[in-house]
Amino acid sequence: MPPKEPDALAFRIIVLLWFLYLFTPHKLLQYYVPAASPVTWLLEILLFVEIGLYFTTNRERRGYPAFTILMGLTVLGVFMAAIFGNWGRALSVVRTFYQPYLLALLTFAFCTTFQRATAIYKLFFLHLLYFGAWGLASLYYSPLGATDPGLRNIIPWHVNYDNRDAFGPLMVIGFVFSAYYMNAVTPRSRLAILSMVLSLLGIVTSFGRGVFLSLLLACGLMWLRAKNKSQALLIVVALAVIGAAAAPNTAERYLTSMGTIFSEGTHKGTGADRKILWTWAARVFMLNPISGVGPANFGIAVFKVVPPGEATQHDYTQGTLWGRALHSTPMTVLSEYGTLGILTMIFLIFDYFRTNAAVRRANREAEAKGTQLVAGFSHNYIDNIALGLQTAFLTLCINSIFYEIFYVALFGHMLALNRLFYFATNTHREHDAALAGGFRLKKSEPAAAVASSGSISVISPPALNAHPLARPVMRGLFR
Repeated sequence: MPPKEPDALAFRIIVLLWFLYLFTPHKLLQYYVPAASPVTWLLEILLFVEIGLYFTTNRERRGYPAFTILMGLTVLGVFMAAIFGNWGRALSVVRTFYQPYLLALLTFAFCTTFQRATAIYKLFFLHLLYFGAWGLASLYYSPLGATDPGLRNIIPWHVNYDNRDAFGPLMVIGFVFSAYYMNAVTPRSRLAILSMVLSLLGIVTSFGRGVFLSLLLACGLMWLRAKNKSQALLIVVALAVIGAAAAPNTAERYLTSMGTIFSEGTHKGTGADRKILWTWAARVFMLNPISGVGPANFGIAVFKVVPPGEATQHDYTQGTLWGRALHSTPMTVLSEYGTLGILTMIFLIFDYFRTNAAVRRANREAEAKGTQLVAGFSHNYIDNIALGLQTAFLTLCINSIFYEIFYVALFGHMLALNRLFYFATNTHREHDAALAGGFRLKKSEPAAAVASSGSISVISPPALNAHPLARPVMRGLFR
């Protein structure tokens, strides 16, 4: 028999949690009504209510080993911070990580069908459109002006997207994912086209140079994958011409700013500043090469290796460095998480692209044999959602070289969305079956699916259904 579906209440709470974490209406309310701050507690309370359902519901509990290792390393970092810096700041990072982590595990448990998973992907797309609209509104309440556009307060009520270092990468993801989402749905979504336009506007008005480089890479990949390359090229050229004609001053200013990537390099401006900070991060790494100095503690531990006089020469003091971001996720991980952190990040990134490629491969093989990877969903839909997740995460990785996005919830959400794709399409079943006594599914038939009460239920190998609660959260390093 197919496994029982999770109850409707648990699934609805999952959808509500994703809406709250993605759209963050509580932060908007808290910003304009400070007295409403306690409303932020309700989100966490709701998360723990769902955890109660997670442990009291008789169903498979799927793990995410790569994310679990990162969580364990973050907890370890609190102890390192107590030695080398400020353990209180490290605790705040633990909170940043554990909420997306728990949300991921809960989602894997209650979004057991691909039909349910598509509701989460739709929310993800809509939240990109939502923040793109806020980016447009920011031109009214925070115009570009003659000053440095990087100092603009883009979305003032949001903890992360108030500045270009997080908003710019979000808009690149918005453009990429919306483009593939438009190709996935039938008929083509006008909202997806609107999201692409708003995202491009947000990319330009954020004036992020790392954002520009990641956009070029993403567009290059999308063009190489396009079936009609000449048509795709014409669309890009048309968008560039229309944008330049609509706002010639902004376009000229943007191109001038992007030109500093090569003219300034690491000799002056933000490039020189990053070079200094990254050099200091390498020296902080030597304080504890194994597990680092603790999350968010670079700016506190740096004065253990950098004399005050040297910092002053570069216009830094202990106060200005105390909460200073390194503007580079690799250097943040190196100094704050050490060698263990670097290895964990390599494993996470490898696992992301490995599982994403596995779904696309299984989808192609199913199409070649005239079957469906998931009943009721076209090969085109699955392939485009997979490519959207893959390319969006790639742009996030490129942006992470230049910006501090490791402590942004978007990072954890993207990890969860891709892993959910791996589970909801049942691509993971082949590996599970191999572990369960040598039974092996054909790649083109990862699971048989049947229609049940308007949703899709998955029939798994008998050996895998014998004990639905037998799998611990951490079973199988590469699962």
